[in-house]
Amino acid sequence: MEKKKGNRRSPSLFGFESRSEVWLAMMATIISFCALFTSVYQTIIQRKQQYASVWPYIMIATTNTHPSGEAQKPYFRFEVSNKGIGPAIITGVDYAYKGKIVHSEGDLVRLIFKETGYYVVSNLWDGRVISPNEMVNNIVFENEDSRKLDSLSQFVGIRLRYKSVYGEQWETRYNIPNEPMVEMLEE
Repeated sequence: MEKKKGNRRSPSLFGFESRSEVWLAMMATIISFCALFTSVYQTIIQRKQQYASVWPYIMIATTNTHPSGEAQKPYFRFEVSNKGIGPAIITGVDYAYKGKIVHSEGDLVRLIFKETGYYVVSNLWDGRVISPNEMVNNIVFENEDSRKLDSLSQFVGIRLRYKSVYGEQWETRYNIPNEPMVEMLEE
């Protein structure tokens, strides 16, 4: 019996014919993993940017300047404004007066004055949306009681909880000692 002579194949490595094929396959695999890592990293950055593009920022302030500019007119208001770039969805509001917690603006006013005078209340109910650059007059007084509230406002504390359209939650505080003015809450 005669054996056929011919081209003998060199032993293959991982099914490849030559070292250059192995080298090319390993480089293609490394490049694929780098591309995958880059895509995942870009997705994370885009998500952070997307969340930041709808970030609400609620501020609570007081003023005793009448909108007409007349300084002699008695006037006082608590105002809540969204200075962020996305809508704020209210999830809860608590008020305190001299350490006593109340859950509505009307209860706060009655607690301060014991008798209701002329005032306007704009409720901040759960689910209310405050658009970017929108200002809500939370409590407005346009009578002699406004001078009284101006001096008593130092005893009023407000905690307002809100969230973004993506569910990130914050709490803004007005006149609450030893706590930050705005804090992001854990979900």
